[in-house]
Amino acid sequence: MKISVVIPVFNEENHITSCLEHLFDQEVLPDEVIIVDNNSTDKTISLAKKFPVKILTEKKQGIIPARNKGFDAAKYQILGRIDADTLVPRNWVKGIKKRFELDSELVAFSGATFFADQKLERILKITGKMYYSSFKKIMGSDCLYGPNMAIRKDAWEKVKDFTCKDDNLVHEDADLSVHLTDKNIGKVVFDPDFLVEVSDRRWKKISFSYLDYPHRYLKMIFSHNSFFKKLFK
Repeated sequence: MKISVVIPVFNEENHITSCLEHLFDQEVLPDEVIIVDNNSTDKTISLAKKFPVKILTEKKQGIIPARNKGFDAAKYQILGRIDADTLVPRNWVKGIKKRFELDSELVAFSGATFFADQKLERILKITGKMYYSSFKKIMGSDCLYGPNMAIRKDAWEKVKDFTCKDDNLVHEDADLSVHLTDKNIGKVVFDPDFLVEVSDRRWKKISFSYLDYPHRYLKMIFSHNSFFKKLFK
């Protein structure tokens, strides 16, 4: 079983080198790494070219079109997905492959993230637990998490036309979880103990994302949950 790892990027010159160093320092190497350039204007791509990666370009701005471009182009049975500021442990590729090899019903798998900063890490644990537990209670399935996830290529082909295409309306990873479950494609599993490190840059300063993130989450819940769809028809 082979794995393609897809990394959407937009002006990530401060993170892409560390991300790729970790990805190519694995017990089991990825079989393909795809960088999807989403209109970067800095040194992201020149730095990425120092590694054995395939580089694609997606002109339509947004994580959804960039992710889709990478997933569609990937060659192998498993599609891994991380962010440019994700630092995977040395057993990440090995662990992803093992999950799918041991469970034929598993179509998508995801883990959690942690911060090196211990104070921010405590906040992340609280908010993360609230997010994933509320998602499962409301939507009835586990939730995928973009910086640390994988999906079978054949499952992606079955569900991609049903996924939402507007980043302003959904969280793309959670939206994918919903459609995999709704279309009975197979089992989606979230393991909070399967961890990768991510940058805490978005938490170190006040920004619009603090309000945008929960706002999009609520919009997605209302538009995807059958109870709310009937209630607000």
